[in-house]
Amino acid sequence: MHNAASFFGLTINFAVFVLLSFAGMNILVANMVGILVAFAVRYLLSSQVVWINERDN
Repeated sequence: MHNAASFFGLTINFAVFVLLSFAGMNILVANMVGILVAFAVRYLLSSQVVWINERDN
Protein backbone atom coordinates (compact mmCIF):
# COMPACT_ATOMS: atom_id res chain seq x y z
CA MET A 1 0.00 0.00 0.00
CA HIS A 2 2.93 2.28 0.66
CA ASN A 3 4.05 2.04 -2.98
CA ALA A 4 0.58 3.04 -4.16
CA ALA A 5 0.61 6.08 -1.89
CA SER A 6 4.04 7.05 -3.20
CA PHE A 7 2.94 6.70 -6.80
CA PHE A 8 -0.19 8.72 -6.07
CA GLY A 9 1.96 11.48 -4.60
CA LEU A 10 4.15 11.47 -7.70
CA THR A 11 1.06 11.71 -9.91
CA ILE A 12 -0.33 14.61 -7.88
CA ASN A 13 3.01 16.41 -8.04
CA PHE A 14 3.24 16.06 -11.80
CA ALA A 15 -0.40 17.06 -12.38
CA VAL A 16 -0.13 20.21 -10.25
CA PHE A 17 3.17 21.13 -11.89
CA VAL A 18 1.79 20.74 -15.43
CA LEU A 19 -1.42 22.64 -14.66
CA LEU A 20 0.35 25.55 -13.00
CA SER A 21 3.13 25.81 -15.57
CA PHE A 22 0.61 25.82 -18.43
CA ALA A 23 -1.32 28.49 -16.54
CA GLY A 24 1.75 30.70 -16.78
CA MET A 25 3.36 30.26 -13.38
CA ASN A 26 7.15 30.14 -13.16
CA ILE A 27 8.25 26.50 -13.42
CA LEU A 28 10.30 26.62 -10.22
CA VAL A 29 7.37 27.98 -8.23
CA ALA A 30 4.99 25.52 -9.90
CA ASN A 31 7.31 22.66 -8.99
CA MET A 32 7.52 23.80 -5.35
CA VAL A 33 3.73 24.09 -5.12
CA GLY A 34 3.40 20.61 -6.65
CA ILE A 35 5.85 19.19 -4.14
CA LEU A 36 4.00 20.78 -1.21
CA VAL A 37 0.59 19.60 -2.41
CA ALA A 38 1.89 16.08 -3.04
CA PHE A 39 3.53 16.03 0.40
CA ALA A 40 0.27 17.01 2.10
CA VAL A 41 -1.80 14.48 0.14
CA ARG A 42 0.70 11.69 0.70
CA TYR A 43 0.96 12.47 4.42
CA LEU A 44 -2.81 12.36 4.83
CA LEU A 45 -3.08 9.19 2.75
CA SER A 46 -0.30 7.50 4.70
CA SER A 47 -1.69 8.47 8.07
CA GLN A 48 -5.20 7.30 7.19
CA VAL A 49 -4.50 4.20 5.10
CA VAL A 50 -0.91 2.96 5.17
CA TRP A 51 -0.24 3.13 8.90
CA ILE A 52 -3.77 2.26 10.07
CA ASN A 53 -2.64 -1.10 11.56
CA GLU A 54 0.12 0.55 13.61
CA ARG A 55 -2.40 2.73 15.44
CA ASP A 56 -4.59 -0.26 16.35
CA ASN A 57 -1.81 -2.08 18.22
